[in-house]
Amino acid sequence: MDLFYDHIGMSYNFEKYDNTAVDTQNTPYDYGSVMHYGPTAFSKNGLNTIEPLQSGVVIGQRQTLSEIDIQEVRLFYGCSAAGSTLPPTGVSPTIQTYSTQLTTFSRTFTRPRGSGRYYYVALRFTVSTSGVYTFQSTSAIDTYGCLYSSFNPFTPNENLMLSDDDGAGDQQFKLTVSLRSRQIVILVVTTHTPRTIGAVKITISSASGTSFDIKRISDATTTTKL
Repeated sequence: MDLFYDHIGMSYNFEKYDNTAVDTQNTPYDYGSVMHYGPTAFSKNGLNTIEPLQSGVVIGQRQTLSEIDIQEVRLFYGCSAAGSTLPPTGVSPTIQTYSTQLTTFSRTFTRPRGSGRYYYVALRFTVSTSGVYTFQSTSAIDTYGCLYSSFNPFTPNENLMLSDDDGAGDQQFKLTVSLRSRQIVILVVTTHTPRTIGAVKITISSASGTSFDIKRISDATTTTKL
């Protein structure tokens, strides 16, 4: 992988570990792992932080466990069962929805990788328990999502953790990130095309059954402390 440190906002997420700290179960490098960072992971300016050296591969998918993911889990736990699915853990996922509306009265900014002015809604997300969270949009309009450690609409490329356009398919964004207990992040809901209005439903979920709180922000400038 190529790393672009000038674009990385949280460099500790890219620290390297040798085989004394990481057990790969002697499996090959897995570009398709559900845990693999996407191209703009922890970017501070919306540009790529990581790119595959091998051409034609996709990184950052959050749809399902890869075959190597499943193989590593089975090897680690000594499971000999066949098949490509894992048994349920017995933990019910936490799912919460939030409905909002982008209108001509909504605030505007120039989103990362965008040109022009885009209506947006900013949502403050507070984590009660550490876990992996997914933010996904459902809408009749083409949405775009950005996740920030802190957000200032006048400098929208700063403190950008993740952004996505069509990760959920059907022109909807999907952001998956590991968050710590008591961490606060800002989800900015906007659109692919400037000056687009419409209703958007956000689904926030965590497979580990963790809890969270989400509130709309009306301030022009928003900062958070971790």
